[in-house]
Amino acid sequence: MLHDAVVHKKTRVKRGGKWMWLKPTYVKISTHKLPDGRKLKVKAGAQIIDRAWRFIKDRLKRNQQVKANSSLLASQIRSAQYEYWRRNDDLRECTGDLVKEYMRGFAKRPNK
Repeated sequence: MLHDAVVHKKTRVKRGGKWMWLKPTYVKISTHKLPDGRKLKVKAGAQIIDRAWRFIKDRLKRNQQVKANSSLLASQIRSAQYEYWRRNDDLRECTGDLVKEYMRGFAKRPNK
């Protein structure tokens, strides 16, 4: 697992012979190279993760009897995660693209 770090306190640095304070870095964009050669840009920072989990928790339907490893809970989390990723897009169009991509690997056109 890759780990990205941000600094939540101001730092004192010397620039041009003078000491100055730099503001803290709460969010940082990091680029990781995947084993297949592609590059992945991710945001690092607690506020990003907290906002995503708040969005997901607001959409979960659960009660006191739900188990932590239940398939229902996992599917609800995945559904909320997909909605979070596509929150600025038309969800009907995105779902159509998702089904089309799934069917591409599932069904093949007959040869004419």
